Amino acid sequence: FEPAKARVRPLAEGDWEPLIDVFASAFHRQQPFASVLRDQREEAARDSLGQTRAGGDGPLLPQACLVAEDEPGKLLGAILVTLVPS
Repeated sequence: FEPAKARVRPLAEGDWEPLIDVFASAFHRQQPFASVLRDQREEAARDSLGQTRAGGDGPLLPQACLVAEDEPGKLLGAILVTLVPS
């Protein structure tokens, strides 16, 4: 990863699936994810992203959601912005 090559762009519909691996990898040393197998981390990341996408964490603000990539299609991370649920 070369920071000078990283690009930030708006979240696209096709980014949700690749974000599962990014999120599972990002939390591999954080509890409770550190104590589970890779497959379980991926399932937890899928569930967490699904909840956010469906509005379970509050309404998603797509216009404020961004992803970072170091080459087209190779995601490094994301910010998913939601409103606080009432």
